[in-house]
Amino acid sequence: MKKLILAAGMFLAIGSLSAQSNKVISASNYLKYYQTDPENSAQDLLNAKENIDDAAQHEKTMNEPKTHIYKGKIYQQLFLAKGEQFAGFKNAQTLEASIDAFNLAMENADRRTDTKELKNLQGMNADLAFKTGISYYQNQEFDKAAALFQQRADIMSALFERIDTVSIFNVGLCAEQTENFDLALEKYKQCAELGYNGASMYASIATIYSNQEKYDDALAALKEGREQYPNEVALLTQEINIYLKQGRTDEALANLNTAIEKEPDNDSYYYARATLYDKKGETENAMADYQKAIEINAENFDANYNLGAIYVNRSSPLVEKMNNLPASADKEYEAIKVQLQETYSKAIPYLEKAHEINPEDVATMQTLLELYVKTNQTEKYMELKKSM
Repeated sequence: MKKLILAAGMFLAIGSLSAQSNKVISASNYLKYYQTDPENSAQDLLNAKENIDDAAQHEKTMNEPKTHIYKGKIYQQLFLAKGEQFAGFKNAQTLEASIDAFNLAMENADRRTDTKELKNLQGMNADLAFKTGISYYQNQEFDKAAALFQQRADIMSALFERIDTVSIFNVGLCAEQTENFDLALEKYKQCAELGYNGASMYASIATIYSNQEKYDDALAALKEGREQYPNEVALLTQEINIYLKQGRTDEALANLNTAIEKEPDNDSYYYARATLYDKKGETENAMADYQKAIEINAENFDANYNLGAIYVNRSSPLVEKMNNLPASADKEYEAIKVQLQETYSKAIPYLEKAHEINPEDVATMQTLLELYVKTNQTEKYMELKKSM
């Protein structure tokens, strides 16, 4: 009697396995029907999905390579299929289900598994993941985009022994958008080590650290970048800006000197150095650099305005000296008055140029109005006043 019961149990087990194997076969057949005539066989693809989902969840067939191969194929077709009935499958989850299925098929591959076909199908998924990731990124769904870019990078590395630096960078870009700075830094550093995007990767790393006020880390990244790309002045400029934020004027000056040596025709460097000299009270050096910036680029508003402002500021001690003279010091008074007028006259052309460059700047116009009054230029005063 016990033997009979055992035999019956074996029959039931075999019957269950056969039923689930039939699900895989049915899914395979439905997929073939669909691929023969996609426009008129939409239901076949949906039937294929239903059968393969059942097989993938059953303990008897869930670890079979064939189950995962067909699941990967069916979900890939669901993602690619056209028609309203497939609109719900046009998402990352469908594509990721196909990718995961092909990965499981590879992990459980046996001698009957066509690994070359699997590799090609997964390669197609890698390209789909990249394109879909771009769409998600454009729609500002950055987490979904990052996951897809990472999928592509993983596939290219595992199956094709290729480091997909573009996808790695895109993961970092998405992470930065969602303020996942640890992940962004991890990916950017990986790209920097691989030489992707050159010096700009070090700049991106430094920017994240700077925004977090981790200035030492930012400077370390820039130093490493400059060692790799010694002629990249943009890294030098970023370093200068960090020094300026920290009030490290002497170090900023040293970097500006280096920057000017590398790019002697860059007016912005002369302007920046002039402002530092201005802060240090080295007025003559500041004026020389403002003048150099203007020589290189006559349209540099800030250099014109600041140089004009220096001349205006030089008038203050002269005015004070005049006011402190005794009433009997007529000759001395007149001599200082001449100096004062000369100072105003030197300031006006630079401020007029600044006004020409940016006619909306109120501070420039107000300063010019005062100077026109002090130099008795009534017509210019009235014309500027009218324009305001």
